[in-house]
Amino acid sequence: MVECDNKGYVASDAVELDLEASFDGLTYMKAEGLNALGKPRVYTETFADSDRTRVYKPDDILRDATSVTFSFVFTGENRYKTYHDFVEYISTGVKRYRDTARNKYLYFFVNSEIKPAKEMWYGGTPYLTADIQVQSIFGKTFDEPII
Repeated sequence: MVECDNKGYVASDAVELDLEASFDGLTYMKAEGLNALGKPRVYTETFADSDRTRVYKPDDILRDATSVTFSFVFTGENRYKTYHDFVEYISTGVKRYRDTARNKYLYFFVNSEIKPAKEMWYGGTPYLTADIQVQSIFGKTFDEPII
């Protein structure tokens, strides 16, 4: 994951983070909605004196924003600190997420409430999970990063 601007451009001095290596005790579980496509933006008009709808569809389809939900697990002695540090990181600005399993790039920001989903113990290991919903700024993912 790396910081970018609201057009998806990553600054030359920005550092891409491996989330699991950068946040002690964080484990990435899944991302739901990465392959969703937002509703196409199409302009239509309907008139009382016509039996058809007039449609304008641009050559390059633009899409409404979609939502993606990331699921993470936080373990270890410092799980709460790691959770709060990660929430602070992901909540500021716009980010580019690179999904290495699907080979997709998502440009997003956080605009919803974030709270731990569960606080539990597995054997003798305490952990908490968090589902973080983010909003795509382009309404789709990309196969290549925006340059």
